[in-house]
Amino acid sequence: MSQLSSHLDRLMRVGGHFLTGFELNKPVGDWRAKAVNIPEDVEAVQLLLEYAASVSKCQEVDPGGVDGKISRTTGRSGTVRAIRAFQKTLMSKPDGRVDPNGATHNKLREQVTGASFVASAKASMSSINLSDGMPSWLRSVNVFSASAAPDWLDIAEDELGEAEIPGRAKNARIGEYHATVLGKVRDEDDPWCASFVNWVLEKAGYTGADSAWSHHWKNWGDGISKPAVGAVAFIDWGKVYPNKPKKQGRGHVGFVVGQTPNGRIVLLGGNQSNAVKYAQFGRAKIAAYRVPKGYEVDPSLYALPTLNVDKGAGGFNATR
Repeated sequence: MSQLSSHLDRLMRVGGHFLTGFELNKPVGDWRAKAVNIPEDVEAVQLLLEYAASVSKCQEVDPGGVDGKISRTTGRSGTVRAIRAFQKTLMSKPDGRVDPNGATHNKLREQVTGASFVASAKASMSSINLSDGMPSWLRSVNVFSASAAPDWLDIAEDELGEAEIPGRAKNARIGEYHATVLGKVRDEDDPWCASFVNWVLEKAGYTGADSAWSHHWKNWGDGISKPAVGAVAFIDWGKVYPNKPKKQGRGHVGFVVGQTPNGRIVLLGGNQSNAVKYAQFGRAKIAAYRVPKGYEVDPSLYALPTLNVDKGAGGFNATR
């Protein structure tokens, strides 16, 4: 799973349990104590234990991950060990089992009913930064469903960090991007933003523009009237060299992933500061938003998540 999808999945799971009050359907914990361990119940308890560990600074209460599973092998489950460690503060004989609305369950849930939980979650999310190649939900988050997210974004995000190599050496991966388009483009000495977009879409099973020239993407596929997560954004830099007609028609393409707090569009693209990375661009320069022919955009994808990203990663000079 890509970094973006992973964080969205995590956020949606926490949000879902929070909205239902971290309710349990059946007992969770040690199988020998007749726990039923429905996956969604186990996940809720694991999330509660994780938060308890962060608040108490007690590693013994940390379940060691959130996967909705409890091992049937005696002594192997980190979740059961964490339940017992938490119960030591509640009872003289911990049984490693969390009953719906029981003492252990209620004590765990007390932690997430106040402002401290929200503040902790916000602080945790704000520590993630796009400049490190990770999504950052520092302000409002408009979560779109995992099923609605375009599958090609996973592929694009897996390429984060691919970059040009200083000196005479060449990054072979960029050559692979170019290999999917027509024309005499071979390596990072040639503009490669459009080749990156084409490579990603082909990997996802779609037909791209088969061109390394960004302007060919202006009319590719179907146009949409406003930005949506996953759409290809075409940027027209216009007449950037007034005295050099042959250098007119410069452009750039990348995938829309969100917007900055002040409304600039955040793109995930290639040849952005010589690498595959996130960058922000002014809306006025974006001439078109395109999706594959016949692709139906889920309405939720028009609600762009708010992201923080370095301003210096975008702009004309950063895409040359």
